[in-house]
Formats: sequence, structure tokens, C-alpha cells
Amino acid sequence: FLALYRFATPADKLQLVLGAVFAGVNGAIFPCMALVFGTAINAFAQADSGVDRDAVNRAALYYFLIAVALFATDCLAYILFCNSAERQMKAL
Repeated sequence: FLALYRFATPADKLQLVLGAVFAGVNGAIFPCMALVFGTAINAFAQADSGVDRDAVNRAALYYFLIAVALFATDCLAYILFCNSAERQMKAL
């Protein structure tokens, strides 16, 4: 398995490690959407006083921030993996 990386320079290996870290962070952030969804549902389920608009707005903001974080980590992982693969193919 490690023979696949015999043409990788230390910079390529660093990019692979960073890409894996960003991919892991992306996977760890994704379940947070379920937590935010739960708080949004609870805000709509207020039987006595109607909808808690502050909680809904807060949930919408959290959804936006999670989306930005997912986009950034996914793009960085993709760029790092592709750049490392391209550099290794040029070394062949």
C-alpha cells in the first residue's frame, strides 16, 4: 500500500495529511445539522406561545455557519488531494 506513495515528496505527504484532516473535520461537522434541526423543530413546537422567532433565527444562522464550514473544509480537502495527486503523477 505504501508503495503507491513512493513518488510523493514531503510536501505531497503533508498535503495528503492535511486533506485527510479537513475531510475528517467535514465529516465531524455534518451531524451538527441534526442538532440544529432539533432546536428549530423545538422552536416551532411551542404550543403555548406560538413560534419562538429568536430560536428560529438562531437556528437559521447556525445552518448558514455550518454550510460555510462544510463548504470550506470540503473545498480544502478536495484541492489538497487533487494537488498532491497531480504532483505525484508529474513525478512519474
